[in-house]
Amino acid sequence: MKKKGMSLVEPLITIAVFSILVYCIYSLFSFNIIWNKRKDDKITEIFWLESVKNELLYNCSESELKRNDNEKLYINETYMDIKDIEQEEKIINLFSTTKQGNKYLEINVENYETDGYIKIIYKMKGNAIEKQGQWIKEI
Repeated sequence: MKKKGMSLVEPLITIAVFSILVYCIYSLFSFNIIWNKRKDDKITEIFWLESVKNELLYNCSESELKRNDNEKLYINETYMDIKDIEQEEKIINLFSTTKQGNKYLEINVENYETDGYIKIIYKMKGNAIEKQGQWIKEI
């Protein structure tokens, strides 16, 4: 004797299991896309910071970097793109004395003329990374 109720339950269970499987695959796929985007953002911001460092250490003169004591300079989020560094003739033109927005690079330049170097203390806050440290430029 065949039960009529069981014939309806089996396709419903199959559809439910298939739906759960599709949802799991979709979740893994979307997580992978989000993870890769965050990783790409980190790589982009680190590359941008290294470009700023190279411009300041190797393409800026001592007189361009000299500032008053404890005067902080900022590159705001509108200029935090590698294209801005490539287009601007001098990177010092990208800096301003006021911080605007949530993404920025802050530098403080300390002169040690008697010792023959300039210390650049930086603090960067981007979408993917927050980093701080210092760079030394020999004069």
